[in-house]
Amino acid sequence: MSPSVSGPGLMPLSPLAALKTDEWDRMIDVNIGGVLNGVAAALPRFQAQGEGHFVNLASVAARQVWPTTAVYSATKFVVRAITEGLRACALQTFPYLVFYVEREDDIDVWRVLHGHRDIPAWLLEPEI
Repeated sequence: MSPSVSGPGLMPLSPLAALKTDEWDRMIDVNIGGVLNGVAAALPRFQAQGEGHFVNLASVAARQVWPTTAVYSATKFVVRAITEGLRACALQTFPYLVFYVEREDDIDVWRVLHGHRDIPAWLLEPEI
């Protein structure tokens, strides 16, 4: 079984005040539409076989916004939201899910089974 990997990205940089709406539209079409097209292509196959993996690449810009990256950052935040939506869907139909935990110095990737008991204890503790 092959995973569905999506990482489309256009990143024209400009402050919002520049009002480059054509660039915004193109960025939204590619950065968000590309991921959604990947989901539409793979999800029916994954559902039919009872399992599947989505790997959607976002960016640090999904969590950090700079003066010229507002729209780009928004599109990458949407990629994270789509991935979280798939994760919620996966809990209902697939035997396991994959998610990531970002930390300042690294990214941990975990394979977690359905049951609450399968989630590492440190993930259940609220962040301070």
